[in-house]
Amino acid sequence: MNDMVALGARAIQQLVSPEQAEIALLKEEQPLCPLVHHFGPGVAIRELFMQAGMLMVGHRQKYEHLCLLLEGELLVKLEEADEPIHLMSPALFVAKPGRKIMFALEDAVFQNIYATDLKDGDAVEDYFIDKSEVFREDEKMKFSMEQIKRAADREDYFRFLVQLGMNHDEFRAIVEDNTDLLPVESGITRLAPSPIEGIGLYATCPIPAGTVIMPALVNKMRTQAGRFVNHSVTPNCEMVKRPNGDVDLVALKDLHGCTGGDAGQELTVDYRQMVALIQILES
Repeated sequence: MNDMVALGARAIQQLVSPEQAEIALLKEEQPLCPLVHHFGPGVAIRELFMQAGMLMVGHRQKYEHLCLLLEGELLVKLEEADEPIHLMSPALFVAKPGRKIMFALEDAVFQNIYATDLKDGDAVEDYFIDKSEVFREDEKMKFSMEQIKRAADREDYFRFLVQLGMNHDEFRAIVEDNTDLLPVESGITRLAPSPIEGIGLYATCPIPAGTVIMPALVNKMRTQAGRFVNHSVTPNCEMVKRPNGDVDLVALKDLHGCTGGDAGQELTVDYRQMVALIQILES
């Protein structure tokens, strides 16, 4: 372990600043970095999973807050400190506004603990975190590349509309009518712009095949899963009817969640399967 501490310390010390470190790391292949949000009375917890050997630059935290190393062992370089601190779980400390550079000596679970009544992961991140212009530009570039890769999904969506006997505007008018939208959310999913179309639903942490991700239809009311999940010619999820008539969004494949600091893995279904299920429910 002493060798790992020395390696991590050297890696951190070679980074002149969080900004320069971010530029360098964004050029590398991004590792899995699952993210889960937990909520309780007056508190929101942003929980990151880091693999041993991972070097990570955190987004800028706007406010002083508690941090907890729940599992594992880390070297943490705070922006206001000259040297990294060596943390062994469980370890609790107060972090001032700014950025952190972290090196995982072991697989680790790290939590940002925020005093807030917010109950939505995106709202929490928007309020407490600033993402750099470098990171946002990198996101835009990767998004544009993913849009090209998703052309087959959009083409199949229009084939589906022809089979359904509707045009895009007619279908979107039905989908985007939010009068039946139920505020059911999940700490393991988030909404973000989709390279397929509009806003999509994303998994932020690993989800095994066969797992119920979240309800999609409850008492004939749609949740985020029923409203925002996009179509794909190779879907990674499906809609499954419960005995009581409700519908769940279920993983068809193993899902990996977030890599680096991205939105996660977009959840998709085959709209043909979804519409056929709806027709059964309405018959």
